[in-house]
Amino acid sequence: MRTSRELLASALAWQLQERKFGGLTAATKRKLRVLARDEFPEVVNAYLTNGTRSIPIAIGLDEEFRELGHWGPRPLPLQAWMLANKAMIPSPQRYAYARQWYARDRGVTTLEEMLNVVTGDQ
Repeated sequence: MRTSRELLASALAWQLQERKFGGLTAATKRKLRVLARDEFPEVVNAYLTNGTRSIPIAIGLDEEFRELGHWGPRPLPLQAWMLANKAMIPSPQRYAYARQWYARDRGVTTLEEMLNVVTGDQ
């Protein structure tokens, strides 16, 4: 049985190949690695969100491990709303709104933004 991390890696790798390269090919050499936040603090600490270890964070690197960009912890429209309303709306209501936002969006914005970052198309 595959773990949720392995399933996510497979799904994102497939989407990356399909969208960026028109399908899987032998010539395409893209790798997706999923790092657990608590197992790689030196990586996570380089990408803090307002001083906290937020997850998920996606980092796009080229073949020489130079950063192409990074994403996280939320899609830009939702993150902007969360930050704008942090002082006015209590956490339970903000997180209820976030869950509704994710349900309506069905992951489309997250996937598009993450793919743009990991492929260097931001």
